[in-house]
Amino acid sequence: MPLYLNQSTSEDEPIRNIVSESIGKLFISHPKLMEEPLLHALHSNNEKTVSTCARSFKFSAHNNQNPHDFEKFVPILINLMKQKDLAVKRNAL
Repeated sequence: MPLYLNQSTSEDEPIRNIVSESIGKLFISHPKLMEEPLLHALHSNNEKTVSTCARSFKFSAHNNQNPHDFEKFVPILINLMKQKDLAVKRNAL
């Protein structure tokens, strides 16, 4: 996870897309292990990290069989839709 979070600040958008997809796929298999790092990342001061991690749910929501894994993230994602940064808003939606 530290490597993914480090790369989530990349200026290269394709790199951030790969990171968000990887995090999303890992969340499907290991939601409890991913919970704390994701919560921390979504509260980061770095907009690229927040945007990348918010986008990761796009890649995990459609294959996840347990909606309870998302309960802690829904209010955070809703609040992120109020941010000024357009990428954060779009990816939180």
